Amino acid sequence: EWHVLPPLTINYGVRFDKVSAFVDEQQWSPRVNVLYKLSEGTAVHAGYSRYFTPPPQELAAQSSIDLYANTTNAPQIAASDNVKAERTHYYDAGISHKMGNWTLSADAYYKKISNMLDEGQFGQALILTPFNYAQGRAKGLELSALYTEKEWGGYLNVSTQKAQGKQIVSGQALFGAEEVAYIADHYIYVDHDQKVSVSGGAHYHFGDSQLSADFLYGSGLRMTPDGAAPNSGSLPHYTTVNTSLTHTWKDTPVGRIEGRLAVINLFDKSYLLRDGSGVGVGAPQYGARRTLYAGLSTSF
Repeated sequence: EWHVLPPLTINYGVRFDKVSAFVDEQQWSPRVNVLYKLSEGTAVHAGYSRYFTPPPQELAAQSSIDLYANTTNAPQIAASDNVKAERTHYYDAGISHKMGNWTLSADAYYKKISNMLDEGQFGQALILTPFNYAQGRAKGLELSALYTEKEWGGYLNVSTQKAQGKQIVSGQALFGAEEVAYIADHYIYVDHDQKVSVSGGAHYHFGDSQLSADFLYGSGLRMTPDGAAPNSGSLPHYTTVNTSLTHTWKDTPVGRIEGRLAVINLFDKSYLLRDGSGVGVGAPQYGARRTLYAGLSTSF
């Protein structure tokens, strides 16, 4: 960390990563971030980072597709390269402003990605398999507001994003021939891309207890309409609301104990996360229905 001038701070560093397993790769990853205080309550920042992300080893399959040659389970594509580490150029810029009990911020980012990692569920088994797109790009904007007081507070986040990949370069045997041919020449939305997300919540302290609630709105994940390009459509939007109550008993024979009751999906909304179509989506999936959790915790 370098304090160049009283309002100007520069953070910088470099990291080295190496993976030697199903692939043998390495990378030096520099990063630099510049923070400038325009006033006592306002600051702007901009930064660049290089990232190296190996695939999850517990999910990377090492079996050969040659075992299925001349069988009814033979793949359409007789090639399946090993999954590779993802390499990313990450650019970020934003501004924050503190005004009384409010903190407002805006942050924008852009990612240029080589060997972009994704995970798919192929078939009926709920087991994810990683694969790579040769090229990837992602960009987004997030707006946030935070309010804090002694006894209560709240927050609101609004974000929009766009994430796309092109040309599948590992695990090709998991896909259909037409799908791979189209993606080789076209950027497509990745299956976890969601155009708009909104989240918010509030909490209130009274005595040794706290009551809180939060919500999440999503514009819908990707799907593939009949006869259309892969992942070119969106599922319906959804909203969920959660609540919780916590209470702390400070003096007990075993010390401090915290109890918690939480209700997930308070209004028991049924919403679709996947419809069984799309790249790497093998079966429909729904969000969790109304669920009640209760628990006690203490520290020793």
